[in-house]
Amino acid sequence: MPPKRKNEAEDNPGVAAQRPRVDKPKPIPLDRSFAEHLKLPYGGEVYKDYSCTLTFADIAKNENKYFVIQMTKDGEKYHVCSRSGQVGCIEEKKVTSTFGSEAEADKKFCKLFEEKTGNEWINRSEFVRKPTKGFTMLEMDPCDMPLGRLSKNQIQKAKEALTELEATIKKDEKKRVIDEKMTLFYTLYPCNNGEKMIKLDQLPAISEMKRKLELEFRK
Repeated sequence: MPPKRKNEAEDNPGVAAQRPRVDKPKPIPLDRSFAEHLKLPYGGEVYKDYSCTLTFADIAKNENKYFVIQMTKDGEKYHVCSRSGQVGCIEEKKVTSTFGSEAEADKKFCKLFEEKTGNEWINRSEFVRKPTKGFTMLEMDPCDMPLGRLSKNQIQKAKEALTELEATIKKDEKKRVIDEKMTLFYTLYPCNNGEKMIKLDQLPAISEMKRKLELEFRK
C-alpha cells in the first residue's frame, strides 16, 4: 500500500502562515432606540445582516421620510424592529414583532422590505428604485447604522444627483422637472433640515450643498 500523501502544510509548515487571514465581518450594532425598547443592557447587535435604512422624498409635498428595519436575536426569541418618521423630526412610529423562529422573523422582515421598496430582500444587491413604491435603500457605514453616516458610495450618488439638478436649473427647465431632480437628491441624501425641506432651486443653494457634500465625503 503506497504511503499516505502529506498535505501541503505538512510538507511546508510555512505555507499555513503565508495564507492571507480572513477576518470575519464586524457585527452591525443594533439601533439604540431598538436596544432601549427591548431592554438589552449590552446594546445588542443585528442578527446576521438583517438591517436596512430606507428613504423617500417628495419635495412638492415637503416629505422626506425614513424607514429603518432591523432584526435581532435575544435568547431564543427573534425581534423584527422598525421605526419611521420625517427626517429631522423627533416624533416617529416604532413597531416591534417577536417570533420564536428565524424563519418567521425572516418572513416578516422580507415582507416589510418588499412592501416599502417593491424589491425582494434576497435580491437587494440588484436593487431597483420603484417610483410606485417610493422608498430607496441607502448604503450606510455599518459602524454608524442607521441614519448615521452614509457610505462614500452613497454620497457619490448624491453628488451626481446634485450635479444633474444644477444642470437642470441652468437650462431653466420647468418646475416639475426641477422638483423631480430635487426629490431624487433628497431621497439619496436625507438631510436633517427640520420640518421644512430646503428648496435647492437656486444656484447659490446648490453651491452650498455641494460644499457640504464634499466635506462629508472627505470624513
